This record gives sequence, C-alpha cells and structure tokens, in this order.
Amino acid sequence: MNQKKLVLVSFVCIVSFQFLLFPFLVPFQEKNSFLYDRFSRWDGSLYTSATVVTDGIKFDTDKVRKLKQGVSSSGFSKLGPIVFLGDSQILSGVHPKELEALIGRPIWFLPRPSEQPEGMFLRWKEYERKIGTEPSLVIVNGSVFSLSDMDVARAHRSLVLNYDSFHKEIFTEIFLGDFYLKNLPAGMYYLLGRIFPFLRLNASVSTTFKIIGEGDEFSYSEKNLETLLLGNPIEKWKSNLDRNRFLEIEYSKNNGYLDWGKQFPYDGVCVPNENLIPLPQNAEAALRKTRKSSLKAWKELFSFLKARSIPVLAVSLPFRPDFDEKLSSLPQMSLWESILTEEEVSYLKIDARIFERNDFGDYTHLNTCGMRKLLPLLAREIRKKLL
Repeated sequence: MNQKKLVLVSFVCIVSFQFLLFPFLVPFQEKNSFLYDRFSRWDGSLYTSATVVTDGIKFDTDKVRKLKQGVSSSGFSKLGPIVFLGDSQILSGVHPKELEALIGRPIWFLPRPSEQPEGMFLRWKEYERKIGTEPSLVIVNGSVFSLSDMDVARAHRSLVLNYDSFHKEIFTEIFLGDFYLKNLPAGMYYLLGRIFPFLRLNASVSTTFKIIGEGDEFSYSEKNLETLLLGNPIEKWKSNLDRNRFLEIEYSKNNGYLDWGKQFPYDGVCVPNENLIPLPQNAEAALRKTRKSSLKAWKELFSFLKARSIPVLAVSLPFRPDFDEKLSSLPQMSLWESILTEEEVSYLKIDARIFERNDFGDYTHLNTCGMRKLLPLLAREIRKKLL
C-alpha cells in the first residue's frame, strides 16, 4: 500500500514539475514554437481595443457591452469586431491598430506562422469558446503555402500538436483527425504530451530542420542540421531567448503585427529593402503538389461559417513580384478560387504589380512599405462588406 502511494506521489510530482517548468522552457525554443504557445493564451494584445481584464482576457468593457447589444436577429453583430485568420503573410502585412483607425472597428488579430485551413478552423472554434462575440466579418488569407503538400503543412501539424492549446475537435472532427493524427499512436502521443509537457519540447527539433526552416515559408537564414548540432547549444538557447523576448515585446505592443525579419523595434517608418535576398532554387518544385486534404479543410471552414451566417472575406496577398511570377503556373490558387465561388465567399485578390520588390522583407512577407500600400486597399474592401 505504501509502495502504491509512493508511486502515485512520484507520478503527481513529476507531472506537476513538468507543468510548472514548461512555460519557462518555451522561450528557449525556436520562434514559431514560442509564437504558437504565446498566441494560444489569447491575451488582450491580440485585440485592438483591450483595456481591462475579464476572466484572464483584457477587454474594453463598454465596447464589449455595445457589441453584445448590437447582435441583430439576422445572426451577426453589426458592431462586432473584425476577426483575422491566416498565416505570416497577414502577420507582416496588416498592422491591426493602424487598420482599425481606417475602418473604425475593433479587431481580433489571430493569424499564426505556417497556418493551415485546419488550424484556422481550430482557431475559430477557440474564438467561439473563449470570446463568444459574433464578428461583423471574418477575414482569411490563402496562398499556395496553405494548399500545397510540403514542409509548411507538416511543420504546422507539429506546432499545433505540441505548442497550441488542447483541441478536442482533433478527435471529434474526422477531417482534423485525418490531418493532425494520422494513426492511433499519434493520438496517444498527443494525449501523453498534455500529461507530460516535456514530451512536447522534443518537437522543436522536428519543426526546425525543414527545407523551409523553422516551420516557416522558405526561411533563408536557417543553418543545416549538422551545423546546428555541432554548435554550442547554450549559445543557441540564449539566441532563441533573446529573439523570443524581442518578438513578445513587439507583438504585444503592435497587437500581433510583426515586421517580419526585423531585429529592431517597429517605428512605422517605411525603409525600402535594398538588400534583396535571392530566390531559392526550384522553389516552385517544392510547391507543385496540391494537398487534397487542405481543399476539404477550406470547404469545411467556409461551410461552418456560412451555416452561422458569418460574413467572410477571403484575401490573397502577393509575394515579391519575381517569386510571384515563378509560382504563377501552379494550379493551387485556381482550385482555391473555385472553392470560394462554390461557397459564395467574397474574394479580394491583391495585384502584385502594386508593389515593388523592395516592399518585401524577403520574398513572401511585406515590410512596412508594403504594409502601408496594402492597408488602404484592404480597408476599402472591408468598408464595402460592412455596408
């Protein structure tokens, strides 16, 4: 009997120790693991009008009261916030506070790096549970990265399973289970990782060493596996910690916006990028294969929102013009546009010719100059949708 008690006490101590220590270890992980963990907390920095704390989340109570009073019999709030779902193109392309000034509407800014339609569905379900206020408009962005069978999708899967909130929908929705779990052992490991959080830290290695690097869209700065393993791990962890502290300050200050690739605080000044990085060789080859499950996931997301009478605006943001041209022959965007037509989703395709090459921080993310060009176009379309 005493031995059983000892085993039980030891088990509780081990689990408690891991739960207590896990949050302090996450800042030492690579940047996307850190961002997924932080974004899963739903703090008020992701809401453009947050001032006070309610149930751990900051809100402007007067605005929330008005939002709730504004729910119409047609099913959505005419005073409700704008909700953004998407990937790092939106993170770097839209400054929510500056957009709010143009449209006069609060914003929940919920995009994440390497996001996939399955992740947007989970993000929306969590919004329903934790926030509950029906939005006046949901904006999603799609690109070849959310439609292709490549490392971005696999990195996203690992990030959600290991650093996002726990989602029961992964077990209850067939299309989510097929994508995230694949088989019974994967489901068991997902559950065990929620009991023993240290298991989830192992995922950092698997999300870093990809052809696209750090689970993101063709990160050009990543070193290869051998170099990283032979390097000083203490220096690597210190570098991660310094970078993640900087990212946390920046996204908190700017309501989720990240001036992608910059290593100094956002000041709103447009500085054209004069140091253009070369395109990766044969990048289009890695994107050639369509992920069929993503097409199904997009349909599920749009159907789900449509059934709740929630207006949706789908947005396609351009890549750097030379990269955009290399990808123009790929079939994914035509397939996505067919889904938008089928589901009767409004669509805004931003013309790449509006932007110069130096409006991009790399070849996938807009810099401050590009963001300044995008916001008026996006604000005009949003105002049309809200009329």
